[in-house]
Amino acid sequence: MFRLGRNVVMGVAALAAAPAFGREACQERTLSLRYTPQAGSHWCWAAGSQMVMEMLGVEPNRACQCRQAEQVLGVTGCCVTSSACVPAGDVPAHCDEPRWPAFVERPDRYSFDYRTTCDALPGRQDDEACEARPLGWRELTVEICGGRPVLASFRSRGSTRGHLIVVKGFSTHYGRRVLVMDPKSLCPPGRDCEGELDEGYWISYDEYAAGWGGLVHWVDFYGIRRKPAGRVRPTRHKRGRRRQEARVWLGHVC
Repeated sequence: MFRLGRNVVMGVAALAAAPAFGREACQERTLSLRYTPQAGSHWCWAAGSQMVMEMLGVEPNRACQCRQAEQVLGVTGCCVTSSACVPAGDVPAHCDEPRWPAFVERPDRYSFDYRTTCDALPGRQDDEACEARPLGWRELTVEICGGRPVLASFRSRGSTRGHLIVVKGFSTHYGRRVLVMDPKSLCPPGRDCEGELDEGYWISYDEYAAGWGGLVHWVDFYGIRRKPAGRVRPTRHKRGRRRQEARVWLGHVC
């Protein structure tokens, strides 16, 4: 799950009326994402980031979860060796911490454009103003039709931690439905499952927007795409610590 603490959410573009990149339209679509379960108890952010970044062309040895943890947390020993991309057998506690997606936490290392459904809210330090801010149906379908998965977060109401899932498809058969993958578990019993491992499952858009299992919708990351070469912003340094040119946002997932 995510932990709320001083963190970054983005300095790319503000959400006005939830405009998506482009206006692609299709009737339904399922994206080809390779399912990756989270390797650490608090690595839903890393697993979700890995699935999305690998689909968008990031090399597996940079997108793997243990490497993300080392880059985001500024630690070592999360991977078996410095050259391997296999998590340490028992993920060390200093590696297994909640965070936001790696391209949000470390834009200097993972160069992506993205938007969030909370960017237009005043006083971004007040996370309670960002409860239940799902991407609209129209905007979500535009993203999937354009080949861009969506990362969606959920939390208990008022909690400082949340959980991250990946949206990989949508359909209008049997109503407005969304195909999601949960890094923490495969398709739960009683759900309409899909995939070789039953890793994906269908939920109604209404359930997606409202939340389920005691969780409410928090914030979505969408418009995710790699920046062209040469567009990485330089980092600033203050009091000896690396600072990112991004808006301060309270909160974490997993």
